[in-house]
Amino acid sequence: MILFRHKDLSTIHPLLEVATSRIFDWGWSNGLSFNPTKTKCCVFSKSSNAPQISFMSRGVNISSDPHISILGVLFDHKLSFKSHALRQIQRVRAISNRVIQVTRSTFGPSSSFISLVLHSVIVPVLSYAIPIWSKALNTIYMRSKFNAILRIWALRITKAFSSSATMDILAIANILPFESYATFVCNLFEEKSKSLSFLNEKSESLNYPSQLNEYYPPPVSFPYPPNINPMSGQFPMECPNFAIYTDGSKCS
Repeated sequence: MILFRHKDLSTIHPLLEVATSRIFDWGWSNGLSFNPTKTKCCVFSKSSNAPQISFMSRGVNISSDPHISILGVLFDHKLSFKSHALRQIQRVRAISNRVIQVTRSTFGPSSSFISLVLHSVIVPVLSYAIPIWSKALNTIYMRSKFNAILRIWALRITKAFSSSATMDILAIANILPFESYATFVCNLFEEKSKSLSFLNEKSESLNYPSQLNEYYPPPVSFPYPPNINPMSGQFPMECPNFAIYTDGSKCS
């Protein structure tokens, strides 16, 4: 992956040609070839219309695309990640439609099996690489899209009426709203990154690697985000056990 940053596209254009030509030459000298259909570029800009750029490199025409996929994450030219979020929803709907056909609201597999499918298949697909694109959940529209997917599965788990409120069903099914789960995963990822960077910095200052665990032992558990208790259940989407008193006197 090659990254260039400049205000003027005319300045980036010759630099791209030189960089890609050198990479192609190195590949051919080492017996490697590059697939022209997979060689793409994208111009990231705040403009509403994606800037266009096209150049030739060793006979291969490379043109810019408003979207580019890197390791399964779809980057758009404004880095809003809305296209990636909608693509994940479409993928989950294709899976859900097949499974829900056999998971009726009154009969079919047990609630534990449906919960297992939700937390083992649906949630991992929806939340893949979410620390990168979590900003897409800032809009109410996008949050409602993701919670609508969880609502379908929560209805099958609780066997509740379809007219029930979404948040009520999620609470009964012990499922976090998707935006809360995203915040939890992002905060946990950030804490892990800080801890790993701290250990790497200290390991460089030690003479022997064996001293690392003696003076700087790895943390047993990472701190959780505020207002979220540690979850010891089998599935990360399960909420901690809590009780609500309807008179508003107390809660635990």
